[in-house]
Amino acid sequence: MAIPFGRLMPIRLTPLSGAVRPLAYTARTALHDPRLDAVFDYTHLDGDYACGDIIVPEGHPAAFKDLEFFAASLDNAEWSKLHMALEDRERGVQVGLSLVVALPPNDQLWLHEAAELLRWIATAPPGRMK
Repeated sequence: MAIPFGRLMPIRLTPLSGAVRPLAYTARTALHDPRLDAVFDYTHLDGDYACGDIIVPEGHPAAFKDLEFFAASLDNAEWSKLHMALEDRERGVQVGLSLVVALPPNDQLWLHEAAELLRWIATAPPGRMK
């Protein structure tokens, strides 16, 4: 199993990438980017991928649980808000944040318990984790 660690990084919209590339990498999968008509394939790295999920808020379309649809929708939403070319901007457009959380090693927590803990961290109401 991979070494547990944590990382929070911005996902930026650029002429050569957006949400599709980093989400494909994080999920160790292959995703098609319709904006670039390119496939980002990281399936060869799937040996360190344990589990993942997209948590869709209540009342939102279930289609967002599909990673490819979700990533393309993030990019499309950001492109629709641009009023100038990306290369003319001083600050890159931030699509979202990628969050990777360090969890206890596998000799202290079963995989299903670690997944449940991560789901709780992601969905806990603000202030509840104090």
